[in-house]
Amino acid sequence: MCVERIHRFLIASVLGVGAYLISLAMPEGQYILWFVIGMLTLYGLTNFCPSVWILRKLGLKSCTP
Repeated sequence: MCVERIHRFLIASVLGVGAYLISLAMPEGQYILWFVIGMLTLYGLTNFCPSVWILRKLGLKSCTP
């Protein structure tokens, strides 16, 4: 697998957990969702995301050659 696919899977998983916690009326779910929104905004504006950086340090390659 490549970095971009794993990154999208991680985002979807964390958003799912956040949504599930919100459905249980737990305020932690909102914090998780806002954190993901903030990280995606950072990634969109600066092209830097800590999870992508970590995945690349682990040796995974990009999907594009």
